[in-house]
Amino acid sequence: MSKSKVQGQTPAITNQNESSNGSQPEIHLNNPNIFFDRELSWIDFNRRVLEEANDPENPLLERLKFLSITETNLDEFYMVRVAGLRNLVKEGNDERSLNGDSASEILSDLSDKVRVFVREEYETFARTLEELKVAGIHLILNPEKLTIEEIKQIQNYYQEDVSPILTPLAIDTAHPFPHILNKSLNLAMVLSTDDEKTGGKKICSLSYKCLLYFQDFCNSKEKEKKEDFFHWKKSSNCT
Repeated sequence: MSKSKVQGQTPAITNQNESSNGSQPEIHLNNPNIFFDRELSWIDFNRRVLEEANDPENPLLERLKFLSITETNLDEFYMVRVAGLRNLVKEGNDERSLNGDSASEILSDLSDKVRVFVREEYETFARTLEELKVAGIHLILNPEKLTIEEIKQIQNYYQEDVSPILTPLAIDTAHPFPHILNKSLNLAMVLSTDDEKTGGKKICSLSYKCLLYFQDFCNSKEKEKKEDFFHWKKSSNCT
């Protein structure tokens, strides 16, 4: 951690220029101690959003939404701000920011802060899951917990509603690696074929623009407990 930043403390400004009549000291803008790094302070901003996810005064599902926002923010932060810092390091740019840190020093400090932040996110998520269970809302994370009846209904749903809209793309010499959209869901698969030229295998990618919403179609005895299941909801603007 660079010496110019200590969390929770305000950089001190010397009063050497303070006049005898008690006026405020003159602030020199070339003093790195009066500046906070923009990237590091952004993590503190995102932690403020995480605090909303931990605030018991907020409705439970609103807290889950705030938690989702923190991760979306972090993804975008890495795509834009961290990528820019890495480019500076790659180019050998040693120019220091107003707070006196180089791009490599900022990246090092960011790594430390983000590790702590992500751990806090997961801890918040675990606590939220437990509260959701108490409220009768269950997130299916392990397919093995599904009953045989539920699995059959999901398989039927896949065959009728999901499979028809999937568009696999083959990757070979005639079809170069496809363009993958940012923030899109993509699957990479190795398929078995009878084509000896490919060695019986073919690489295929599958781009899925949005995740479908699984309606509560399960009719098992679990429904008698009035338990609902969370699934990803299809966006209204998906095409």
